[in-house]
Amino acid sequence: MTNRIVLLATIFASTLAAQTPAPLPRFDATDVRLIANDTLTSPFRRGGMLRGNRYELRNATMIDLISVAYAMDAQRITGGPSWLDFNRFAIAALAPAGTSPERLRLMLQALLTDRFKLVVRHATRSMQG
Repeated sequence: MTNRIVLLATIFASTLAAQTPAPLPRFDATDVRLIANDTLTSPFRRGGMLRGNRYELRNATMIDLISVAYAMDAQRITGGPSWLDFNRFAIAALAPAGTSPERLRLMLQALLTDRFKLVVRHATRSMQG
C-alpha cells in the first residue's frame, strides 16, 4: 500500500512539473511609439501608474521599461544593444480599473515580450563597485 501512495504522488508531481506556466496577463489595448530624439523636452521618464483604466509610461528608454516591468534597479540591467539606453518610447495602454501594480508589471512584461521580442535571463554576475 505504501508503494502505491509514493508512486501516485510521484506521478502527480511529475504532471505538475510538466505543465506550462500560465500566460502573462495582457493589456486590453496598447499603443507603443518611438519618440524622436529632437522632440525631447526632458531626459526623465514620466508615468508608470494606472489612472482609471489608462496606463501611461512616457519618455522611457528600454532600460527604463525593463526596470519598471521587473521592479529592478536600472543599474543592475546589463547586456543588449547600445540603443537600449538611447531610444525613448511612449506607451499608452488600457487595463481594467483597479489593476494591482504587480499585475501591471506582468502586463508590461508581456508587452515587452510581444512587441520587442525581449528575452530576459536572470543571472548573477560579479561587478566592480
